[in-house]
This record gives sequence, C-alpha cells and structure tokens, in this order.
Amino acid sequence: MGNASSTKAHLETAHKTGTLSLANSGLTKLPDGMEKLQNNLRTLDVSGNKLGKPDSVPGWVGKLQMLKTLVMVGCELTEIPEGVYSLGKLETLNVSSNAIKTLSARICQLKNLRTLNITSNNIETLPDSISQCKHLEALESSNNRLQSLPSSIGNLNIVELNANRNRLSDIPTELKDCTRLKTLRLEENCLTLSDNVRVVLAQSQVSLILLDGNLFTQKELDGTKEYESYMERFTATKKKIF
Repeated sequence: MGNASSTKAHLETAHKTGTLSLANSGLTKLPDGMEKLQNNLRTLDVSGNKLGKPDSVPGWVGKLQMLKTLVMVGCELTEIPEGVYSLGKLETLNVSSNAIKTLSARICQLKNLRTLNITSNNIETLPDSISQCKHLEALESSNNRLQSLPSSIGNLNIVELNANRNRLSDIPTELKDCTRLKTLRLEENCLTLSDNVRVVLAQSQVSLILLDGNLFTQKELDGTKEYESYMERFTATKKKIF
C-alpha cells in the first residue's frame, strides 16, 4: 500500500489545496481516506502505481464530484475503472501508458471532458458514444491498435486529434464536419490515398495534416488536387500567424 504516514500527510494537505499527488508511491490500491476529499479534491495524480487489479480503484472514486483532472499514467490498467465514468465535472483524463484494450461507451457520461489522453495502450476501436463528449477539444490516441475511427467523430467540437502510429487503413469523411479541427496527426498508419482521405484534405477546415509514414509517397501526395487545396489552407493559416 506504500508509505502509510506519507500518504496520510498528502491527504491532509489535499484537504487544504484541492490537489493530491500520490504518483510513484508504491500503491496497489487507492487509500480509503481519499473518499473524505469528495467535496474539495480537484486534481488527482496516481501515476506509476500498480492499480491494475479490479479492487485497486474502488467504486467510491466516482464520489469525487469536484474532480477536474485525473492522471493515471503507467498504472498497469487493463480498463478505465468504472467509477471514473461517474466524475461529471472531469475535464482532463490521462490514462496513457497502460494496457487498456477497450474504451467503454460510458465515456459519453463525462460531459465536461476537454482533454482525453489514451496514448500507448492496446485500444482497437473508439465507441460511437464519444461523439457525445461535446466539450472534447483534444484527443491523444497515438500508439494504439486503432483500425478505424467512428463516423460519429464528425459530431465533435475537437480542435486536435492525434492518431499517429496506429493501424488505420482509412479515415471517415465525417472528419470534414469537425469545423473546429485544426490539427490532424495520422503519421505511421496504413492509409492510402483513398477517396475518404482526399475528401478530408479538400473539404475539411484542418490547417495542419501530418501523413508521413503511410502507404504513399510525398510525391504521390503532392500530385493530387486535394493536397493543393489543403496547402492553400495551410499557407493561409501560416500567414495569419506570422
């Protein structure tokens, strides 16, 4: 369970600050004293602990209703603990570098989620319900096993999507409907210059699309009229910045 006296001291401090870091504390289960922080805890970091067992993250974690930031990096998780989906005010969820295989459809319950980081897991699909996370602005999903993206993703108000180093063979044309999407990272996948890719290049609002390491050369990409349309947006955006 880690150093009990040190954990107790951190819990006492968290009552005053609303921030609790128990990263790399040798924990195999979240300490019960945390439940008493449900009215004031806003930030929790438990990265680097061994929390992969079913009882490591008790259901009462869902009672931390003031929590806005939850960081569980490298915790040996095979799934996101069920209680997490009850954190209605959660804005940032980082569960990168775990062994998560699926993302539950219950992700839609996190209505205030703005940043979701699932980088470096074993996730093969994203649930359609993710489209109900209307405040989601950044989705970090690189280094997974994604073979496709749901068409419902077009309903998101997302600004940045990182799907580098997955197994994507195509992308949904609905990405063009993400009117706030500015950065789309698709490097090192299995994409071809499909009709869908061409539609997103030509018709989306994305001003930065990264496509290196797919099943076509830069020369082949340069030769398409859709890429020319994209480059016009890219250049226009660059001029605004400088």
